[in-house]
Amino acid sequence: LGIAPPDIYNGGKGRFLTTEDFNPIALLSGESNTHNMYKGAAIASMYFPKLEIFSGGGITRRENVIEAIMLGARVVETLVGIYFHGNSFFRRSLNFLKNYMEKQGYEKLDDFRGIAIQYIKPTDEVFEQVKGLEFVAETDLAKCSGCGLCADNVCPASYMESGIGMVDTEMCNGCGVCVMICEEGARSMLPHS
Repeated sequence: LGIAPPDIYNGGKGRFLTTEDFNPIALLSGESNTHNMYKGAAIASMYFPKLEIFSGGGITRRENVIEAIMLGARVVETLVGIYFHGNSFFRRSLNFLKNYMEKQGYEKLDDFRGIAIQYIKPTDEVFEQVKGLEFVAETDLAKCSGCGLCADNVCPASYMESGIGMVDTEMCNGCGVCVMICEEGARSMLPHS
């Protein structure tokens, strides 16, 4: 559930005319909900494999549709993407999905539905495998678009050099935030040697 922003020029009242200045708790969300949607789809797929999963909330990029399907979704709701990117978001997402399937050699959605579940593990299992290891971020120079989002963030280890997002490995604490926010997939986490 989410709440629309309050009207800062009208004493914090709600912006919806139909609610008489009240701000309803509603189902509109944004990118902040994407990872929760992934978690819900993955957990449902892992523990209830025959359940038909509906994924919604946080679908703001075309790639999110494929990611939700790979986590087991049978239905993917794109309403938030339509709100943020217009009615054509649905059509663009379908075209992206069709092109993706052709390029990857998938004939039907079931060819990759749930495929990512094999890589999902409960936190305690993963923690035992990595206990004692230190991780640092690394930039794939070929993928970095130079947008600077990694450097313009809370991370003190990320910085820009010659238009590329770089990492100071001595400053990196291995939190992985830069990996999550990089839209180009240019960041990854590696064990620190």
